[in-house]
Amino acid sequence: MLRSLHGRPLWRRPSSFMRTVRCMSHAATRLEKWNAELARQARAATGATPPATVQLVVPSVTTPYSPTMAATPLQAMQQFTQATGAKIPPVVGATISTKTDEQIVWDLSRPLPETTTHVALHDFDDKRMEAMFWHSSAHVLGAALEAKFGDDVLLCDGPSLPDGFFYEMYLPSGRTLSEHDFSDIEAEMAKIIKARAPFERLQVTRDVAKDMFGYSKFKLQMLNNIPADEPITLYKCGSFVDLCRGPHLPHTGMLQTVALTRCGASHWTHGSELLQRVYGVTFPDKARMKEWKHLQAEAKKRDHRIIGKAQSLFLFHPWSPGSSFMLPHGTRIFNRLAAFIRHEYRKRGYDEVVTPLIFKKELWETSGHYENYKEDMYSVRPGMDDDKPMSCADHANHAALQSDDDGDLFGLKPMNCPGHCLMFKENKVYSYRELPVRFADFSALHRNEASGALTGLTRVRRFHQDDAHIFCRPDQVQDEIQSCLAFIKHVYGVFGFEFQLRLSTRPRRTWATWRSGTRPRRSSRQLSTPLTCRGRSTRATARSTAPRLTLQSAMLSSASTNAARSSSTFNCRCASTSSTTAATATSTRPSSSTARSLARSSA
Repeated sequence: MLRSLHGRPLWRRPSSFMRTVRCMSHAATRLEKWNAELARQARAATGATPPATVQLVVPSVTTPYSPTMAATPLQAMQQFTQATGAKIPPVVGATISTKTDEQIVWDLSRPLPETTTHVALHDFDDKRMEAMFWHSSAHVLGAALEAKFGDDVLLCDGPSLPDGFFYEMYLPSGRTLSEHDFSDIEAEMAKIIKARAPFERLQVTRDVAKDMFGYSKFKLQMLNNIPADEPITLYKCGSFVDLCRGPHLPHTGMLQTVALTRCGASHWTHGSELLQRVYGVTFPDKARMKEWKHLQAEAKKRDHRIIGKAQSLFLFHPWSPGSSFMLPHGTRIFNRLAAFIRHEYRKRGYDEVVTPLIFKKELWETSGHYENYKEDMYSVRPGMDDDKPMSCADHANHAALQSDDDGDLFGLKPMNCPGHCLMFKENKVYSYRELPVRFADFSALHRNEASGALTGLTRVRRFHQDDAHIFCRPDQVQDEIQSCLAFIKHVYGVFGFEFQLRLSTRPRRTWATWRSGTRPRRSSRQLSTPLTCRGRSTRATARSTAPRLTLQSAMLSSASTNAARSSSTFNCRCASTSSTTAATATSTRPSSSTARSLARSSA
């Protein structure tokens, strides 16, 4: 029996001691390692040199101010108030500009680089600050979940969303969270907020981070996904330490109001552990929370799931999850919408086609879907053999288009691109004079969405998408994109939809994998030039796929939803250029019967 220095058995120790022993959990051990690394870095620090002078931009203040030797944006703000006596509106964060970079979102309490030239303070109305505010809120939620469940929870990821934030977790015990747990979690969050715990940043080596998060395979996988040339940073608020690139708020006390909204589920990877999510929203003042709750109440009145049931438009059943049953009234609306789009297609020179629902695995390998998209696809085999038992692993592999015996393996199509390219290639050899060729399709599509992500008609597994592909000469691309944008604007205008454009380009590091470095530049330019001509602004991001133009439509709940997209691709794998003298495929989806949410599941 283990005994203390006083000879008493440990099991007879006071309950307060046992509580202390139990507290030496993953969180406590992680905090000890943080403190040790922080002390080590403090001993080795040489003292950074702050910028000699910067130009400070303050909200609602037109006169620029130049603080001297300000180590952080917070110090620059304090110098401004002391020197001018001006009252600054509530500031959430800052952006800085250096001699080489502009508009970098920066922590208010983080030391400024010596090369800093400008510091701009921002309030919550700035979208970048809103995202930072909700990202910090996710950390507070993660800390509250650890406080409630202790070592019984493994936290995964906690990002900000366009309309709030979430934190996802794994509960090995199999316990299911519900809205009944919200009051306890919100109470833990209130304690952390009341403590005004500062957000502290620490850059560490990969080995230190692995040692700190060695208890969690989820954090280790996130760590392994960080490129070798990127720094690894941690953030701490109170006793909670998380792997994060930041930036964050100065302290937790800035979260004045909190509301947890719903629970959800996702898979870490396809066929892996089922994770649970808690969603929430926070604001820096009560007035914003009141306005948000009013908008939510209005949005709930217009929830299509409630309207669909009340008006007998559609229903769902557990025997076909994520697939809607369109009732007679709903079918009439569906057919009317399809007739409207068909009429618009004919006016614009599109030819409607019908393509198969299933294709052999070879097509998906040729198109690249097998390599990059198979986890979101359904596989199909001839017959239904119920004699052979299937393990969980076999079922996961089968659903993800994987098998040890691929002789007769088919895949349900998740999109029409390969089928249209195959049709264009095999039909005949087109003359360049016959281009452009425009195919439109209303076939049903199937995507293996995670069960926890299914939401009414906006996130489903089976849907109809009015999908079109245009095969044209390179010199016709810009005109076709102009026509596509006009088509989209007309259709959305009929229904009163407003949209924003996002231009996604291939990252520069991937250009070497293309046959010619000019192709990604040319394809991106062909997408962006028509936008400039039409006077529309875009937001550019880098993707690993072909250059793409995505249209996002704002919903009443303030969440943006991908509604349509147009992309430009040279030399499609399924439509070899041998079929035409100069073939370029452009894909356009003028409108969609289902919209895929930006915050898609991890599956």
